[in-house]
This record gives sequence, C-alpha cells and structure tokens, in this order.
Amino acid sequence: MRFIVLAAAAALFAAPAWAQDEQLLNLPVSLERIREGLAADKPSLLDAVNLEANFRVEVKEQRPPFNFAEMFAPGSFDGGPMPAGGLYAYQQQRMLFPNSASALFTFNMLPVFRAITSAIGEARRARAAAGARAEVERAMAEFCTAQPHGGEGIVGCGKPQ
Repeated sequence: MRFIVLAAAAALFAAPAWAQDEQLLNLPVSLERIREGLAADKPSLLDAVNLEANFRVEVKEQRPPFNFAEMFAPGSFDGGPMPAGGLYAYQQQRMLFPNSASALFTFNMLPVFRAITSAIGEARRARAAAGARAEVERAMAEFCTAQPHGGEGIVGCGKPQ
C-alpha cells in the first residue's frame, strides 16, 4: 500500500519537472547569446557605478533688502493720493453728478453708533443687576423675619458687622 502512495506522489512531482524541460527548449531567448554577452569584455552598467559625477551645483546668496529705500524705489508710488471710495467710485460720482462739489472732509458715523448702542446695553445690564440685587435683599429680609428670633444664627440673617 505504501509503495502505491509513493509511486503516485513521485508521478505527481515528476510531471512538472518534465514540463519545465520542455519549456526550457521553447524559450524566446537564446542561452548561447546570453553566455556570449556575459563573456564579452564590454563595459556593463555596473561599471557606471564607479564613475565620477560630471555635474556641479552652485549656490549664490541673494540678500533681501533691509532698508526702506531699497525695498521701495522712489518711483514705485505713482498716482498720488487716493480719493475717498477709490478711483472708480470717484469717477462714477463725477459722471453721475458733474456739477457737484467734492466733500472737503468725511466723517464715519459707524463707530459713534456702535459706542451709543454699547452704552445703552451696559446701562440696561447695570439696571437689571441692581434690580436683581434689590430683589434678593428683599427676599432675604422676608425670610429672616419669618424665622424665630429674627433669624439669629442663620448666615445672611444677622446684622451686618
């Protein structure tokens, strides 16, 4: 019985070996040409590893300008002062209202309105805090009077020292 199992295993493993021998015979490359190439004294790619580099790297330092005169040349601010609202708004106003005079000065009202609204809000908060404080004092006074001996010995009910 063991002999049959060993024979079957040998037959199974021997079949791929025969197939490999047949495949070696049908290779698309020639083993003879490979042997000739290895035996030739031509320079190979491995010899290129030992060659010296044939390039250079050069680093040049450029210092940034540190003073105002070098950073901004005198001619870099062309155009003069800008009208209020920018050039396009000024041009549009001149086209729409050709006889109108330009304003001598402008005043921004938004910070004034913001200051007024914040002052009103702070006043409301202070009034609400004072009302809440008075209500708590009134409630504590009522509580203390309802206690025996006028709330003596209870924290918050005693006379202020």
